[in-house]
Amino acid sequence: MSSLFLVTLRFEAEKLRRSNVVRIATLILVFFPVALAAGGVTALRTDLQGAFAAKASLLVHGEGWNAYLGMCAQVLSVAVLLGAGFVCAWTFGREFEQNTIVNLFGLSVGRRDFALAKCLTLIAWVLIISVFVTIVTLVVGVALGPMSGSPNGVWLPFLVSVLSRD
Repeated sequence: MSSLFLVTLRFEAEKLRRSNVVRIATLILVFFPVALAAGGVTALRTDLQGAFAAKASLLVHGEGWNAYLGMCAQVLSVAVLLGAGFVCAWTFGREFEQNTIVNLFGLSVGRRDFALAKCLTLIAWVLIISVFVTIVTLVVGVALGPMSGSPNGVWLPFLVSVLSRD
């Protein structure tokens, strides 16, 4: 890799890190699905009556850790697809929106290198989010109190589903 590409990669990573759009998307992706899954499992544990409990009963299969992690995986499958897609569109579209795309063409870095740097930073961002979601999911699951079943048999499929998101 050339030093020019590494500078481009560092520049794209810095743009991603400083972006308010990415910060908001990160917070939503890390906390919202886990909170929704914890709320659904709690609503079913306490036998609450209402619209949320009725909807949660359709999403939750099994009980205990299987129910909690299954609901997390279902919510994350949609949330990560939408969130990562939005951030990806924003990352590639912001130069067009801010009319800086013409300036990028005048630099000595090729278009392919710019696109590759953007893609690599997006992949790194999604992997970092996956790690944080896994940690938050475990912490919230333990905070929910004793649940039937063991988390040992469900962590591998859960991790595979989280890490394989776009």
